[in-house]
Amino acid sequence: MVGFFYICNKLPLNGWLFLWGGEMISDVDHSDIPEFCKYLKRILSYNPSTGNLRWKERLPLSRGDKIFNGRCAGNVAGSVGKVNKYVRVTIDDKLYLAHRLAWLMVYGEFPKEHIDHINHDRADNRLSNLRSVTRKENQRNQSISSNSKSGVMGVYWHVKSKAWEAHIGSQYIGRYQQKCDAVAARKEAERKHGYHPNHGCLA
Repeated sequence: MVGFFYICNKLPLNGWLFLWGGEMISDVDHSDIPEFCKYLKRILSYNPSTGNLRWKERLPLSRGDKIFNGRCAGNVAGSVGKVNKYVRVTIDDKLYLAHRLAWLMVYGEFPKEHIDHINHDRADNRLSNLRSVTRKENQRNQSISSNSKSGVMGVYWHVKSKAWEAHIGSQYIGRYQQKCDAVAARKEAERKHGYHPNHGCLA
């Protein structure tokens, strides 16, 4: 459930904010991570098989706790962002990315760089769909744009030469009369450069 959240004793966090898909998303200062992890486990549960975070029941039963338990306890926490399509959870009036919270609850720390959704579904926070990656590795498992005319990332129709052209990054691979040859060349380059097999698939 989103929009209502009550905590009797708020944990003071020195988190920082960054703009993601038009939304201000909170993160946690590294000095606060151990305490924040404990805090998360008191208020949330995470199911690695479904990827869902759920609100836990609150004790002791103050009036605020009773209201919270009646409205939120046991419900899935968070909602999918309209722009970035990530699940976001509001905690103490701050917005967090659910996959980062899930990772922290399982491993007790955040990855050094990024968390990749392997199947490109940003709302699928099953543990088996999350992996710690570098920025470079994350860029090598991207979804193809729905506006792609060729249907294959890195393959374009070159109007002047009337041929299919293949690129990988800034590297030119070649031009081909047959689209299938351009696609094969691009896929071979992906294997050579260590791209994930899901790279270029639709989300």
